[in-house]
Amino acid sequence: MGTGANLPFYPEGLSLTAIDFSSGMLDRAREKAKQLDLEVEFRLMDIQNLQFANHTFDTVISSCVFCSVPDPRRGLIEIHRVLKPNGRLMMLEHVCSERPVIGPMMNLINPLIARGLGENVNRQTGKILREVGFAVDEEHLWVDIVRLFKAEPS
Repeated sequence: MGTGANLPFYPEGLSLTAIDFSSGMLDRAREKAKQLDLEVEFRLMDIQNLQFANHTFDTVISSCVFCSVPDPRRGLIEIHRVLKPNGRLMMLEHVCSERPVIGPMMNLINPLIARGLGENVNRQTGKILREVGFAVDEEHLWVDIVRLFKAEPS
């Protein structure tokens, strides 16, 4: 959930459950939800260890999350587990470019960025999604680095 920046974009009438591993981020998101008069269940939780039953959610949405998840494969396996069989995952992520110069450059600078900012610029999220059992449609939004992933359990 982060600070709740996406909350204004959710339509009315949804049942929303939001997680974050930072209580400070959740506090900020709670305040934003209150200002927007949205009912949201906030839970302090790690995406790599979701405390929900199998097949709980119709849809999972994440924005710029998986660059900082220590084990993205584990997090995506957890999402696959909690999605209903006909569920949908929507992700906005930045990933490693597949271009011959840009991708290797991102791999080269990643250790510095990861150490300094705690995020990885060279993740291969689409590949991991497919490996853990999602059917994936990708839309390139900026070059081939910022992508919208639409995925369903396959």
